[in-house]
Amino acid sequence: MRKLLSADFSRAFKSRVFWISEFLMLLCSLLVMTMLLQTSSEITVYSGSLFLYTIAAPIVASVLVPLLIGKETANGALRNKLIVGHTKSAVYGSHLIVSSVISLLLELGFFLPYLIGVLLTSKPDHDGWMLLLKTIPCSFLIPVVFSSLFVLICLLIKNRSLSAAGCVLTAFLVFFAGMYIKIRLQEEEFITYAYWSMVNENGEEIDFQDMPESGTVTEKRTEVERKPNPNYLRGTKRKVFEFLFDFTPGGQMIQLSMLDTDRLGQKSAYSLLLFAAVTGAGILCFRKKNLE
Repeated sequence: MRKLLSADFSRAFKSRVFWISEFLMLLCSLLVMTMLLQTSSEITVYSGSLFLYTIAAPIVASVLVPLLIGKETANGALRNKLIVGHTKSAVYGSHLIVSSVISLLLELGFFLPYLIGVLLTSKPDHDGWMLLLKTIPCSFLIPVVFSSLFVLICLLIKNRSLSAAGCVLTAFLVFFAGMYIKIRLQEEEFITYAYWSMVNENGEEIDFQDMPESGTVTEKRTEVERKPNPNYLRGTKRKVFEFLFDFTPGGQMIQLSMLDTDRLGQKSAYSLLLFAAVTGAGILCFRKKNLE
């Protein structure tokens, strides 16, 4: 296992694509900070932009991981590892560890420059540091879960192009699934039908053509009807959506970008459970796979 890890890490760190990916994460961090400084004199940990790395890193990793693993499956190096005596579980575990570390390094490529920007432009208070300490474990587990999905796809699909497309598609599907759940949960319980009108100083409605040249004119909102929203989730269906919002990586990354720090321990446990389930299923399927 140690030789496998050494060879896989060496191959990853020698890859130009890896360093280009790290540079892209750094560039993304600098771009976000520049945009924030255009509207404010400081960068704080209370900005949801800090946790954009939970979205950017998995998307970049969905391109990087297939390029690193897919090359082995395509040129026969994966089969050669088994011929020299390495077990399929060890090969799978090595790729999983390396892919997870790479994904975490991508996150650090965004997080560390942003943190330096925070320290240079503002002084985080006690609550700010506590926010970081609470959210880092949960946010750093998200790319690890994605890595387990990417490794499963890459090692079970021999075709390099298909595995790469599958990883990218998975990353975006998980993200958009989280967005969809968020939108559904934010639906208003009631739909209010109203109209706006112009009123003068005496509270009398006036037409736009009759607006006085002097005096105060304000807008008035008048509710006409209020009906239940058919798209509002109720009962068991709402509980299922709330559970999926906490359980899935897509829901977790959306919540962190909104600075929603509720139930962080529970979300971390969900990530570990999902990681274990995907890894277990991947190892079982890879053991049965014929690599000839």
